[in-house]
Amino acid sequence: MLVAAVFLASCVEMVEALTIVIAVGHTRGWRSSLEGVAAALAFDHALILQAAVARLRNKVEYTTLPVHLLPVGFTLTELQSVYERILGRRIDKSAFRKRVAEADFVEPVPGEMRRASNRPAQIYRLKPGCATIFFDRTI
Repeated sequence: MLVAAVFLASCVEMVEALTIVIAVGHTRGWRSSLEGVAAALAFDHALILQAAVARLRNKVEYTTLPVHLLPVGFTLTELQSVYERILGRRIDKSAFRKRVAEADFVEPVPGEMRRASNRPAQIYRLKPGCATIFFDRTI
């Protein structure tokens, strides 16, 4: 299981730090590093962390921020899984892929496919020089 640990130091207007652990390509193994920590945090840090998570969830609704939480090469299913895990809800596959195509922030890696027991999945990467993109409507 490939695990990407990402330290998100600045979520646009946010100064607080947030660590997210994502198991890429294995959704059953995904766990948030935030589970069960609230009781162990001192002072008002639990509230700060809750605010950071709420801010991240809100940003995910209208930006391409989750693509930065993935490794360089990823599938659209993995990208969708990150969106779903952060938002805490399912996203329609065809609507998500349409949104990604309209935003035009990822490109296929020529000749790269992820082999599986079924049809191979195309590997994508963030387009060079592409910063966070804002969607015209929420996901």
